Amino acid sequence: MAESPNLGVVHVEQFQNSKHTTVNTGFDRIDNSLHQERSFAVDDDGDTDIGTTTQFQENGRFECTGSLAQAENINLPAGISRWFFFKDSTTGGFQVTVQVTGGAGAGVDVENGVWYILYTDTTDVTLISKSSPNLVAYSGYAVGSGSSVFGAAQTIMRTPVAFDITFPANFAGNSAATLAAQTTGSTTFDVRRANADGGSEGSIGSIIFAASADEATFTTDSGAAQAFTAGQLLIIRAPGSADASADELGFTLVANKDT
Repeated sequence: MAESPNLGVVHVEQFQNSKHTTVNTGFDRIDNSLHQERSFAVDDDGDTDIGTTTQFQENGRFECTGSLAQAENINLPAGISRWFFFKDSTTGGFQVTVQVTGGAGAGVDVENGVWYILYTDTTDVTLISKSSPNLVAYSGYAVGSGSSVFGAAQTIMRTPVAFDITFPANFAGNSAATLAAQTTGSTTFDVRRANADGGSEGSIGSIIFAASADEATFTTDSGAAQAFTAGQLLIIRAPGSADASADELGFTLVANKDT
């Protein structure tokens, strides 16, 4: 039987019996395509299908779950044009990208924990809108403790976090750091986590300035997301060996507030 081109709603034939059955089934599919949710676990092998063609037609909200050890593409069936809601609820802190199967067209990199409205035209996926991410920012400004440069292992920040938070892998997103005075050599500031009493302190990542640089790159331990519970301390320390020129550090570290 003939169907509509995108949602696969079966057409009513001129002389068929029980037309009401076909019509009601079509109404149900249209209703589900707007409101019904499909939750699915990622394969964690680099590519996961959002579902079968029928599942993509019959649902309107899609949420991927599970643990990631690498970036993952969420593949849409080819040949279907429609808008839909999507949310990445995976753990592990790796990038999730929504694309049409094969990835020949444009895809959309999505933030974890944020609902998106996306549109596919059978080739490209485009962003229509997204909800406001639940973000927490920790910002600061620090100058050297002596001779206008940072002292060896100088404490730049030591502040308790007010909520349960998670920094994404390698501080991906909106984190940034700059120096007013460029480095002489490669310079790494240590980002650390400790209990409220200062115990169990350990490194969870780095703010890295290359030689003769004033803008930083970031890493996290093992390239993984880093979680803090409310009350734990976020600590930043200067390198153990002072750089000859690095000074006036401004930084913003952005985390997701856990709910």
